[in-house]
Amino acid sequence: MALQRGDDAPDLTLATHEGRTLALHRERAGAEEAAALAIAPEDKGIRIRNVQSRAGRPPIVDDITLSAELFPGLTEKIFRARENTIYQLYQSRYGINVLRTDERLRAVLATRDVAGLLGLDEERIGDLDEAWKHLLIAQSHDVSLCEDWVGKSPAGKEWLSDPAVQAFISATGTPEENRKVNTWGTLGFRHLEVGKKMARETLARALGSVSAAIDTATASRAI
Repeated sequence: MALQRGDDAPDLTLATHEGRTLALHRERAGAEEAAALAIAPEDKGIRIRNVQSRAGRPPIVDDITLSAELFPGLTEKIFRARENTIYQLYQSRYGINVLRTDERLRAVLATRDVAGLLGLDEERIGDLDEAWKHLLIAQSHDVSLCEDWVGKSPAGKEWLSDPAVQAFISATGTPEENRKVNTWGTLGFRHLEVGKKMARETLARALGSVSAAIDTATASRAI
């Protein structure tokens, strides 16, 4: 983001949008943030969490980090009481104008707090957690080292006959498939397949929700 002090930059006043500030506090900036803001890693930053809504729906959770030196005296009360956009607040109160922005986009799994703010399906979040657990379990079952451990070890046989393990095997495969789950490694493969299937289904539902939420008529007019 390029900033400029003074009155010779374009006016950034825009129509008031729906926004809700959840928190504003000061703490040391992280290494990545300090590099982006061109400040020392030990310098203080101002962290802000803001939720933006459109037509009553919150599509964006905005985590903002500012240089505390450039925005002295900025408080949560001031930020909440702004009469217009965030950029207009920078301009009118601090004489700082946003001339351009450098934005990067990547997809990540939403944390529970962010998912809650966005109104995402709690069941979907639980499915992702469960899929991740299966993948982690599969990773711990090193097939090359432990393929025959259950078959040759008395402790292994006892472990595989555990009711919870047997219930998992029965619920995730056909009788024919389940007969082949008789070693530590094959059980790991079962967890891997279950995790991958849950992840694919969750991703498909998420993409369907995104697709359904796109206003294609408005997008067509914008183009």
